[in-house]
Amino acid sequence: MSLSNFARFALFFSIFFVLIYFEGDSFSGIKISLLWKGVVFSILIFLILPFQFYKIPVFILIGYIVSIKHLLTVGWFDYFSETVLLMVNSITVPLVYTYLTTAAKVKHNSAIFYKKVERFLAFFSISIVLSNVPFLMGALESRHATFDFASFGLEGQGLSGIFQGSHAASSTIAVAALYITMFLTLPAVRGKLRFIAVGLFLLAGFALYKTYVRTGYLMFVVGLYFVLFYGGRFSEKLKNLSLALVVVLGMFLAVKSDEAFVMRILDQRKWGQEKGAEENIGSGRFRIWQVHIEDWLASGSVGIVIGNGQPLSKELYARHTGGRPLFSHNGYIEALVSNGIIGFALFISYLYCMWKYISASPNTLYKRLATCMFFMYLIFMLVQGGNPFFIEVILAVSIFLSRWSRLSIGSIWIPVPYSIGCSLGDFQQTGVSSHDRMSSSLSR
Repeated sequence: MSLSNFARFALFFSIFFVLIYFEGDSFSGIKISLLWKGVVFSILIFLILPFQFYKIPVFILIGYIVSIKHLLTVGWFDYFSETVLLMVNSITVPLVYTYLTTAAKVKHNSAIFYKKVERFLAFFSISIVLSNVPFLMGALESRHATFDFASFGLEGQGLSGIFQGSHAASSTIAVAALYITMFLTLPAVRGKLRFIAVGLFLLAGFALYKTYVRTGYLMFVVGLYFVLFYGGRFSEKLKNLSLALVVVLGMFLAVKSDEAFVMRILDQRKWGQEKGAEENIGSGRFRIWQVHIEDWLASGSVGIVIGNGQPLSKELYARHTGGRPLFSHNGYIEALVSNGIIGFALFISYLYCMWKYISASPNTLYKRLATCMFFMYLIFMLVQGGNPFFIEVILAVSIFLSRWSRLSIGSIWIPVPYSIGCSLGDFQQTGVSSHDRMSSSLSR
């Protein structure tokens, strides 16, 4: 890799690390996370507006409508600022995809732009993985919430790294780990490049394990299936089986040597017998879902149709339970109780049209990656919910590349301080026509 490329990665990584590490702090009363995301979104909108709007996919149009729908709820007026913030947070996928497609159309050399997008995906994913190194080494301590082993009657904490909590760290590391796994499946990854890629894969897996959060574990397992065994030839699946065996071996060693890991997986706690089964299972998620649905059904016909809005739903939950306000920890239930039947129908339509769009993409490496990210996103919505910024950025970029990466022809590239280049042969799945047989890369 050239010195200029390494310098770019070093700069990207430094800015990424500092922004996320300090994003929980405030500047002039405003959280840094809101400031930098606001700047990014403003720049994207500024870059899009001067150009003609090209035809956008149906799922993107519905995505914008889902975002705007937050302003049409029972509680939007009483919680106006929070509602606007929710609308902005939910616009990541549509906005990023719109920018990418618009920029690709107006660039004089689209192929170069696709390569830059691929490079960004590599920078972004590998930065997420490498950001955990100083925390794993004990050189830095997280500034944000981590998973505490005290509930197990043990000492220790889970890894959250630069992120604002263990769940954010776990789910984000999971998607980055799947990018590295996808890279490892390529036949052109040999020699020094393979050793580096294996090192990143093991580091990503170890960092994910140290979060002690089942959301990331489940996302990784689901994503691993689509990376290793979805589509492709039978011979490719046999080759990929070795990676699956490495993951199984790692899990076996963790089960044998780590009591906290076993208790976390089985959802066992020191105080577990003091609570009912409903509050024990899934860290109490079943109970949270039940209360939110009960409050939604009790909100009257208007609330049932258009929803109460997330801020009001959280407040109703606190009144119902006598505890702190909590959102539903399930993206599908959240869409129902916060945005009503209308919002739920829009959200399901959004996901369905997104899947149809990915399915219609050419059979390249990026189609497999986008498929993987889509199902990981579905899992995240099932067990956590919300708008995970980094996951949605990777999802949007993956979908864009799945549709257009056939025009990007080059070599695999990975941002490490070595001069590495290896030509990538045609990536194809069984039954792909010669028209779709093209060179594809993870990054250049």
